[in-house]
Amino acid sequence: MESTNDCCNNKENESSKYVNSSSNNGCALREASNVILLVSDSSETGKYILTLWYLEHINSTIALEASDKDENGIRVVKIIAQDGDEIHDDEQLLVTNNTLVSYVVQSYRFVFIIDISPSTFTVDGTASCVPHSKLMNRLRQCLEGLLVEGNFLPANKFSPQLFITICFYSPFIAFDEDRVNNWKLLFSKLKKK
Repeated sequence: MESTNDCCNNKENESSKYVNSSSNNGCALREASNVILLVSDSSETGKYILTLWYLEHINSTIALEASDKDENGIRVVKIIAQDGDEIHDDEQLLVTNNTLVSYVVQSYRFVFIIDISPSTFTVDGTASCVPHSKLMNRLRQCLEGLLVEGNFLPANKFSPQLFITICFYSPFIAFDEDRVNNWKLLFSKLKKK
């Protein structure tokens, strides 16, 4: 079994090999400052797989993947170079311990539970408002925040599905049956008015 020191030394030798070989070409290997990975929705892709991807790719080079082919349910969708210049097709960038690796998934699930007990409808003397109106404003702001287009990935590469559940709870109201509405929203099809 290979020891940790041997593994680290091998990775250092590998990264110095890239730097030396690229300097002979007159073209230095650039370092990646940020890498964004798209993770599949499968339940098998957990923290272990994400950590394993990072450990396998540290001090090695990666490139943007043009196809939808993924490795263990993980696909590189964006790389930002340390110098901030544009990345060319098939250009290899070095992942180091300074590289920030971010993971995004194809779908997100949000659950909001809102308390509508009578105490939320009483006037708050210190704030001069009804707590219920504050709750609704915060819920609206949160939902609007979810609909803001992100600046880190173009919409043609990443359009997450949002699953939102909103439950209203009151200790004094009981229904004969559960009433649940399910909404599935595609981020790319939502437009803020």
